Amino acid sequence: MNATDITKALDGVWRGSSGMAKCPAHDDRNPSLSITEKDGRVLVKCFAGCEQNAVIAALKARGAWDGTRPTTRVVETFTRDQETLERIAAAKGIWASCQDGERLTAYLNARSITLAVSSSLRFHPALLHIPTGLQLPAMVAAIKNSSRDIVAVQRTYLTGDCDRKAEVPSPKMSLGPFEDSAVRLGPSGEVLGLAEGIETALSAMQLHDVPVWAACGSRMHRVALPDGVREVHVFADNGVPGRLAAEKAADRFTRDGRRVLLRFPPDRFGDWNDVINGRVAA
Repeated sequence: MNATDITKALDGVWRGSSGMAKCPAHDDRNPSLSITEKDGRVLVKCFAGCEQNAVIAALKARGAWDGTRPTTRVVETFTRDQETLERIAAAKGIWASCQDGERLTAYLNARSITLAVSSSLRFHPALLHIPTGLQLPAMVAAIKNSSRDIVAVQRTYLTGDCDRKAEVPSPKMSLGPFEDSAVRLGPSGEVLGLAEGIETALSAMQLHDVPVWAACGSRMHRVALPDGVREVHVFADNGVPGRLAAEKAADRFTRDGRRVLLRFPPDRFGDWNDVINGRVAA
C-alpha cells in the first residue's frame, strides 16, 4: 500500500503530498500520524510519541500494511523541512479539535485573572499528555507568526476541576516551530506589550491596560512586531534570567527604532501574575 492508501484506510485526510490520520497505535483523539512518501519509501511518524514498530504492527493488524513492496519501507528521520511542516499540521489539528475558551474561566480566575478569555486561547476536555499517557483537560494557546498563521500551540494541562495546573511532569508543553511567533492575547496598535508567559501577559494586560502578547519563553527579542507598533512595553520577570531576557528584547526593539519601556514587578514578586495574586490576597 502506498501513503495515500494508508491515509484512506485510517480515514485520514490527504493534503498535497502528505496525509494526517489518527494513529492506530494509541487511543488517538487528535490526528497525530503523518503519512507521506519520498523516493518510493513510505514515511510515517507519530507526533504523540509512538514507536515505529508499534505503528507498523497496528497498521498490519488493520490490513493497512503488507510490507511486500521492496521499495516501500519506514524511515525514522524526516528532513527538517518535512518535520517542520508536519509539526505545524499537528499543532493546527490540536487547535481545530478544541472548544472555545469559556471553560478556562475557572483556571484564569484562580490565578486572579478576570479579563474576558482571549480568542487565542481554547479549551480541550481530554488532550493526550505524552509523558504520562493520560488524557487531561488543557488550555491550548495559538502561536501565530507575522502572517497571522498558526504555526504552533502551547498546551497547559489542567486538573479535572480545571482550576489549576495538573500535577504531572511537564504540565506545559509546546508543539511546532516558534521562530518569530507569539500568542496574540490582545490587538496590536501603536502600543504593545510583551511578556514571557501567558498568565504573566494576561496579568500585565489586566494591571496596565495595555495589549500584551506572550512569547512562551525567554525569546521576546525574536517576536516579529507589526510595523505600526511604535512603543513596546516589556513586562519582565524578576531574577537574572528574566532581566537578561527583558534587556535583550529592549535592545532589539530599540535598534528597530521603537520606544521601549522595561517594566519589572516589585522586588518581592517573581512576575506580574504574582503581583495580582498578591493584591487579591492583601
